[in-house]
Amino acid sequence: MVNSGLRDSLKPELSQNIDKERRKFAKALAAGVAFVVPFMASFSMDGLEFSIGEAQAAKKKAKRKATKKKATKKKAKRKATKKKAKRKTKKKATKRKATKKKAKRKTKRRAKKK
Repeated sequence: MVNSGLRDSLKPELSQNIDKERRKFAKALAAGVAFVVPFMASFSMDGLEFSIGEAQAAKKKAKRKATKKKATKKKAKRKATKKKAKRKTKKKATKRKATKKKAKRKTKRRAKKK
């Protein structure tokens, strides 16, 4: 029982430095961890198989998915850029029309003055 001596020597330090709730949590955590290893060992691993080919296929599939996602983003970006360019062109055309209308009005005014 070497552990019990060590445990007894640590108790005063623990009680001074750590509050009651944290000690309670640590005890519960330690108790839970003690059951994990035997529980996991009780499962049979015979039925689990994973070949290198399957791993490579899964990797390729993930890569294709990522590439497709990137392509979709690029496509959306291009579409937004086209829309922006269209709006710009439309603005320019509207400005040209307005400028032409102003020029026509000036010409009419000049013609009336003469």
